[in-house]
Amino acid sequence: MREIKVIMKNILLKISVIVLVLSFSACSSDDNEMSENESSTIQGVWGLTKVTLETPIDVNNDGVFSDVLFEAPGFLAHSNIEILDDSNGTIFFSEEITYNTRMEDGNLIMMVSSSTRDERDFDPITYTLSGGIGAISLDNVESSFLINGNTLLLTIENGFIAKDMDTNVVTINQNITYTFIRS
Repeated sequence: MREIKVIMKNILLKISVIVLVLSFSACSSDDNEMSENESSTIQGVWGLTKVTLETPIDVNNDGVFSDVLFEAPGFLAHSNIEILDDSNGTIFFSEEITYNTRMEDGNLIMMVSSSTRDERDFDPITYTLSGGIGAISLDNVESSFLINGNTLLLTIENGFIAKDMDTNVVTINQNITYTFIRS
């Protein structure tokens, strides 16, 4: 029964993303004007409010599978993206998080370690945007994002990685989505 709920939740999440993408592509000719000005409308600070996975996992080893890794308030609550101009910005994550796994009695056990970043190092990003759909480049890795009103959804393909603690072999690798809200 729990597997069916997980599958249904995953299907609903994917349908929601498809509907959101289609809503951006089904725009009128007035959107051409918006595209020219949309970079100035997204400038500012966007605070991280939620981090979700493509497929639910039991990150706490409590038997509960969830696709939500983080919801504000919490350890990543001071993380943000700042859009500076029509192609540049910065991104800051307030914690560095590492996910490891280990097999115990036939079960995959998750281990999470994090450390607070004492210095506010803002990593530079570049971006492109058209019709609410864009791409952000950080350290030469390009990721897609969607803007819908005051919400920015940044999806990093294969951005969630967990490695076996003993062998350093990747055991979990999936897409991760960061939800930012305009501050």
